Amino acid sequence: MMLKYTSKLSKVILMALLLCFFNASNSYCAQQNIIDNDFSSDSFDDFADFNNFNLDVGQNLEIYDPLEKVNRKIYKFNDVTDRYFFEYIARGYRRSIPQKARISIRNFISNLASPFTIFNSILQGSAENTMSSFSAFLINSTIGLLGFIDVASAKDIDYNKEDFGQTLASYGVGPGPYLVIPFLGPSNLRDFTGFAARIAFDVISIESVTINGDNLVSDDAFLALTVISLIDKREGLLNMVSGLRENSFDPYATARSAFMQNRNAKINNK
Repeated sequence: MMLKYTSKLSKVILMALLLCFFNASNSYCAQQNIIDNDFSSDSFDDFADFNNFNLDVGQNLEIYDPLEKVNRKIYKFNDVTDRYFFEYIARGYRRSIPQKARISIRNFISNLASPFTIFNSILQGSAENTMSSFSAFLINSTIGLLGFIDVASAKDIDYNKEDFGQTLASYGVGPGPYLVIPFLGPSNLRDFTGFAARIAFDVISIESVTINGDNLVSDDAFLALTVISLIDKREGLLNMVSGLRENSFDPYATARSAFMQNRNAKINNK
């Protein structure tokens, strides 16, 4: 399994490089002044999600950051990598894919994550959120054509998206030290543990379930879903990251506060 996972990871990196080359060949991607449109989303449910989050700079929030010197170096590395690679691809994606199509793709990806919310709602003992998230997943997967159409939201079926980091918090596990993960961004020890659990049990990376000797999710499907998911997430954060870079005196501290406030809000279902 480890060899196969490594092989898949290398394919993801290769595909991202090819996408970068493809976008570089298009003249509109070479423009330096690309104006963000008003499209944004709060559909992300991993540790990098604080899009559309209003940072309360006056909030008294204690943050344990004993690795700040190392974290700041990783933050700078991530920022450079993002500016000249991930952001470049995300802007090309935004320019080339119509907004309605991007929304449908985002709905589909969000629906794939619903079983993880259902699982964590059960672990947290939340019967209401379990039923709501299960109902939304069932409706969107059928009437909503595998989730491309968010029928559940139109029917006012609301639920809180839950991850394993939130589950650990519900059992009293503290956040631990603040961390900046290479390529991935802000996290803490508790939530990065939850993120690792999410990767291990993610629907698109299941290896153990087979049908007639074939993996439930083929290598090609895994590659396509992973690349699309990464690009979609970065595209949704374009406005937020641009604002952070332009308007913050200390982007590192601002991103750290935004992440911690957002996680606290999610844990408290606010």
